[in-house]
Amino acid sequence: MPIWFKKWSLENFTTTILFGALFLIPVLVSVNHYSYYVNNTAAIIMALISIALSITFFPNAQIVNRKITLKQLMGPIAFIIIAGGWTYQYIPFYGIDRSLIYLSALIFYLSLHRKFQQSPELANIFLHHKLLTVTATCIFFILFVLFFANAEDVPQLKPSPPLYRHLRHLNYEIFFGAVIALLHLPSKNRHHESLAILFICALLTIWSGARGAAIAITISFIIILLRTPRKEAIKTTFILTGFVLISLLLVLSSDYDAILKDTLGITAGDTINRISSGRLGIWSESVETLIKQGPVAILTGLGPDAFSRWSLFKSIVQPHNALVQVVMEFGLIGLAIFCFAIGRVSKQALYLIRHSKDNLQIAQSAAFIGGLAYSLVDGIFYHAYPLAMMIFLAAAIHSSAASMQAQALP
Repeated sequence: MPIWFKKWSLENFTTTILFGALFLIPVLVSVNHYSYYVNNTAAIIMALISIALSITFFPNAQIVNRKITLKQLMGPIAFIIIAGGWTYQYIPFYGIDRSLIYLSALIFYLSLHRKFQQSPELANIFLHHKLLTVTATCIFFILFVLFFANAEDVPQLKPSPPLYRHLRHLNYEIFFGAVIALLHLPSKNRHHESLAILFICALLTIWSGARGAAIAITISFIIILLRTPRKEAIKTTFILTGFVLISLLLVLSSDYDAILKDTLGITAGDTINRISSGRLGIWSESVETLIKQGPVAILTGLGPDAFSRWSLFKSIVQPHNALVQVVMEFGLIGLAIFCFAIGRVSKQALYLIRHSKDNLQIAQSAAFIGGLAYSLVDGIFYHAYPLAMMIFLAAAIHSSAASMQAQALP
């Protein structure tokens, strides 16, 4: 029995079970429901995790008298102004499910941050279980395509896969799984296991034509390489390049290359909007819709889930860009707060990348920055799986950087 398991309390075990549920239950729910319901399910689980974490924290918490600064009040003041703008526009934000999702996400982040300060090892345990979940999901997809799907049915797997509501949800999982596998690559005990997982991730990324995931993985990979010894970095680069080339050959030489060929055709399009799969049109239409509503809407937005509620594009529920999503929902004021918060965590991530000797902290930081790049072309901050992972990474980075900076003080 592992040493860390012997040290566990019932509370830690319960928390880890809930962590697993955060990803396993939405996967099961998504088989028969839309992403809308999956996000709501994830919000409930995040709330349950927050309660479990609070139970372990508050009995040992000490009341500390601290003066509240103006900087700490900026967030609540900004929210009051934004809520006032929504009320002025007769937007019933309190009755929109997305409002509860954002509230759960905020509480989830605060709870995780406090828990990681008490139990830093929880992050490593969680990432290990997350990697197992991603690996099992990827193997399932490969077996399903090989043994249960006909070649002519492959194009339909993109909008209607056997798991998740859309194939891009698998791409989210592949991205985080690949970065976690990169974390364990230097380990002698898990080197071959990590290589096998990376090959599976590369194969499914190529097969699904996941351009956003490929870019995000590449960015995270480059960041990790910068902190890897030169000899090991060159070796890893050759191995992963080989995985990509082998995956291309396997997919293109098979009868299951329809999705990849479609993606390559889009990439070779004659207009930038076509190359972006229509994203430029989505972004411009979203911003134009916001501007047309007047100065109050520009400053405070159109409320949670604005893109979906306005039904700008049939069957598209989010704008595939975090900045457009935030400015449409929360206006310029909300966008400023969002950029400040993301910028702060990014600064801490870069600090850990430069100064930390812990591979876990470096991998978490690389995944967060790669996830930010991913969020510029997809719904990383909209859908349940990537949103929860980004919250997890932000809380872990914030806690690790704060601890490391405190130790560095004279």
